[in-house]
Amino acid sequence: MNSISFSLNAFAAKQCRRAVHGLAVAVALLVAGTVHGDDHNGSDPELAYAAASNQPAVEIRGHACVVDGDTLAFGGETRNGRCIGGRIVHLDGIDAPELAQTCRDGFYVTIACGRYARSHLIVMTRQRLVRCLARPSKRQGHHRGTCFTTGTNLNTMMINAGMALAAPGASGAMASAERRARTGRNGIWQMRFTAPWMWRRTHT
Repeated sequence: MNSISFSLNAFAAKQCRRAVHGLAVAVALLVAGTVHGDDHNGSDPELAYAAASNQPAVEIRGHACVVDGDTLAFGGETRNGRCIGGRIVHLDGIDAPELAQTCRDGFYVTIACGRYARSHLIVMTRQRLVRCLARPSKRQGHHRGTCFTTGTNLNTMMINAGMALAAPGASGAMASAERRARTGRNGIWQMRFTAPWMWRRTHT
């Protein structure tokens, strides 16, 4: 009788350990996907539209107003630090934190990481001629493309600096750049954050 009871108790303990391990794995995967921005299973319809567009890329150049960490405006006005009108170019293949988005540092202090990313792009484009090769996106007056200042690819630079993530559906080169930034703990990779496309699902 004692041996049967011992066997049943051992079996129950083993099943309990399996259940706890499975729960721990599930929680870890959830945290990795939503807190550290690893969920790249989504898709960006504008990215796909621009890529599939039969229209040739156009060159847009000039001094750019920085709308946010992955968007520039050309030919409009700047009022109180805000971009008004003009031709809008979204940096292709990247997704930076939204302006209203916040992150938390290791001490759980709230950081305005959306404005942090925008400030970095402002520094990189201030008083410099910016040249973009872009295709129209779905929204009127909006384009998606790759932008440069002298010798610098702004799209790649933002990911390398840890100021933006590779957008869902972006090229392997962008994903590789993101992995390097994450390994180096550059920019927002020093913080806890939600991937921008996940953040927009609950804030727009």
